[in-house]
Amino acid sequence: MSDPYWDNVVLALPMDGADGSTIFTDLKGKTVTAVGNARISTAQSKFGGASGYFDGDGDYLTIPYSSEIDLIGGNFTVESWIYPTFTPAYGRRLFAEGGGTVGWNSSDGLHWLVQLNSSNPPNLAFQIWNGSSASDFTTTGAVSLNSWAHIAICVDVVTNTIYMSINGVIESFSFSSIARPSTNPSLTIATLPGESNPLVIYIGYMDDFRITTGIARYTASFTPPASSYFAEYAARVKIAAALQQNWDDVAQARLWIDQVWGLKLGIDLIQPWSDAAVIQGLLGQYWGDAAVIRSPLLQQWRDAVLLRAQLDQPWSMPESLLVALEQQWSLTSAMVQGALDQDWDLKDIEQVVAVLHQPWAIATDGSVLRYTVEVLAGGLPVRVSHVNLEAALDQDVLTCEIHPETEVEYLLCVDGAPLQVTITSQEGTEVFTLVVTAPRIDEQHGETRYVVEAMSPLALLGEPYAATMDGELTGLASALAATLAAPLALTWQTVDWHIPPSTWIASGQTPLALLKQLAGAVGAVVQSAADGSVLITPEYPLALPAWATATPGLILTEILDCFTTGSTPDHRLGYNRYLIGDQMSSNDSLRLEEAAISATIKEVRGYQTPWTGAFALIHTGGPWVTIEPLGIEERQETEIVEIVAGSGRIQYPIYHRDAIAWGQVNLGSVTFAEDGSLSASVAGESLLTITYTTRCLLWRVRDAQSEQLQLVAEI
Repeated sequence: MSDPYWDNVVLALPMDGADGSTIFTDLKGKTVTAVGNARISTAQSKFGGASGYFDGDGDYLTIPYSSEIDLIGGNFTVESWIYPTFTPAYGRRLFAEGGGTVGWNSSDGLHWLVQLNSSNPPNLAFQIWNGSSASDFTTTGAVSLNSWAHIAICVDVVTNTIYMSINGVIESFSFSSIARPSTNPSLTIATLPGESNPLVIYIGYMDDFRITTGIARYTASFTPPASSYFAEYAARVKIAAALQQNWDDVAQARLWIDQVWGLKLGIDLIQPWSDAAVIQGLLGQYWGDAAVIRSPLLQQWRDAVLLRAQLDQPWSMPESLLVALEQQWSLTSAMVQGALDQDWDLKDIEQVVAVLHQPWAIATDGSVLRYTVEVLAGGLPVRVSHVNLEAALDQDVLTCEIHPETEVEYLLCVDGAPLQVTITSQEGTEVFTLVVTAPRIDEQHGETRYVVEAMSPLALLGEPYAATMDGELTGLASALAATLAAPLALTWQTVDWHIPPSTWIASGQTPLALLKQLAGAVGAVVQSAADGSVLITPEYPLALPAWATATPGLILTEILDCFTTGSTPDHRLGYNRYLIGDQMSSNDSLRLEEAAISATIKEVRGYQTPWTGAFALIHTGGPWVTIEPLGIEERQETEIVEIVAGSGRIQYPIYHRDAIAWGQVNLGSVTFAEDGSLSASVAGESLLTITYTTRCLLWRVRDAQSEQLQLVAEI
């Protein structure tokens, strides 16, 4: 799978490693040489626990010329996190590219240079060689000393625009041209090519240095990344190179994969398989302390959207499957080996527990029941995470709601498609024939849920699906009912009679409304059978005196007839919010937001107004749940706020207003309160773009089990 943002990166230096190491590893494979005392330091870091340190005494990094880092003639982006520790009396060089001669000249001098100017605090400067002289561009914004700042230089040769940013605030400049030195340029970090003057060498720390060609990444103000550029890239290890698969024209590709499975199988198997129809291999899987499970894997590539396989596992280990997978099934002491049908999704699976979903129920005699639910849409199977089927005695149609697991399966459930739901238990099998009436997609905070509503086919005889009827209806009641119900089969189970002419006139009514009117004339009701046919049956089949001794036709039990089944461990993206208030002031509040990092890890943020920081996070889970405090997080947010009558409100508490920009109408100056309320000096209506600093306590929560877990802020 191609990723243009990663494929266009030509230099990727996370600057991680052991304290004091002089090895700087480029994730794109280029040679990086540390000169002087340039080294890895754990004294400061933005990400990864370490950074590059340069003390100004001849310390810098050099990367020899290659065609990839020759940035002449196209768009490019140079960016890094820096932590300067010294006020420069002269310009301090951050990174540069050029020929063998120090300075600017037309033969083999510098190509471009990024530096901190000699001001306090220092501005960010960018210089380029235009063929006859150097062009200088300097930001009005400055970099604070002894703190981390994200800086970026983006060059767009199509519009001849340079975009420079400090902590996401963009400033743009126009330029005429960029010329190339006569010699192949090399790249240096912390000084100039060929320069060793200690007065101009950068002093401080540097982290996550990256160069991208072909892309001007940042052309409008943005929020700097909250995690390392390279965290995702390091996780997405492609195995295509290791497998060395020459697909040619063969129909099948065979290989042997010896894979140690971690928490996320999807991270390890991002496989660009080309056009092979079937990929077949053998997997050596190490499950904790269990023995090796080996099985043939046959993957059918349908539309190249999902990589799916049916894994048939011969469990030859001496222990039971219950012990090997460490699953404590409290409902039965027998092995669950024979009851497990495991559909492995190689792109989604994170834990083996995530695919062992067995909806167990206990019957009154103590035995264990297991339900299975199968759904067909238009004759094709649909895997669902939720099924709700309702049949009320006072309703003429059955209603059903299902949640398909993937978009591909959701797209099978088109409006009007036949839907079949089969429910099987040890008590027997029931099949319900329905029709899709309302498929929809619900999206909130990055989570997508596919919902399909269905009804029995009888619903299509009523509003808004069926056309209305007008005119005289005469003849035998059962024959008229069969005509109204067509093409559905109808069973007449009540008294029949002849309707004479000029007695029953239809006037703008649907067939279903006419059927209900006809049945009601003799105390009968219209009902849907499970197979989709229509019943006209007496509302009360027995006279009241016989009720006490009558044998019921159907007995409903909580175990056999009312149940819920699910096939997902609640992998939800987005945010769950909790708001806790006291009675002291309406402005006092404490709010939690949680974001799913994976199925087992969440990050939780706590916002408090007014801020004291004197609160903690607790949970309702067992001792396997861990909460790791990450300290106080301050970050910039940018929002567009609707101002009505001079007032508005932002999403988070505000502690510093960084920038504002009015939309249609300028309502003057803006004041704010900590709780996020805004007031304009003019009481009018407009849109306001505001960048501000907010603050929260940050925790990382880990739960190795698939379960519902409640997180509570404790003051």
